[in-house]
Amino acid sequence: MKSLISKAFVVIAILGVAVLISNRCYGQARPSPATQVISIDPLTLAQNFPLTFQYEYKTGPIYSWALRLHYWPSPSSDGTWSGFGVGGAYRIYIADSRALTGLSVAPAADLFFFRQTLNGVSQRSAIVFDLGGDLEYKWIFDQFSVEPSVGFRIGFGPTLSPSRSTGASAFIGLSGGYAW
Repeated sequence: MKSLISKAFVVIAILGVAVLISNRCYGQARPSPATQVISIDPLTLAQNFPLTFQYEYKTGPIYSWALRLHYWPSPSSDGTWSGFGVGGAYRIYIADSRALTGLSVAPAADLFFFRQTLNGVSQRSAIVFDLGGDLEYKWIFDQFSVEPSVGFRIGFGPTLSPSRSTGASAFIGLSGGYAW
């Protein structure tokens, strides 16, 4: 419980700093002609989180939708479980940013489907739903995008699913992609 409270505090503090920065920044906007970005985040896979493919499209001057596909392989070589999922986030670009470039915050939700395998035979399956938020900063260089991110999720599901998919967890990511 203490770990959950400390992780929640860190996320709240990061979001609070982002809001303070957005209220004090009066720099020139960094508009981008791009209206869509497709990207991949392999860094989360190294932390025992899913490999994430994302498609983001601009819906307003400072808003965008990010739609995600996840693949979550088993961390062990015997393949005791694996999963895939879908998710989304509604991004709000802050700190004098314009949609698709700069600092953004986003509420996010994901739905995962897991299958457990024992001795090469499929045994059970589970569905996990998680809620949380993301803090990202995106740069677009010509058509190439780079996006470091920090996220927090609280997963709800049965104990069959991997331990990182249920309960509270924080992660960092680094996406690279193509913008047009």
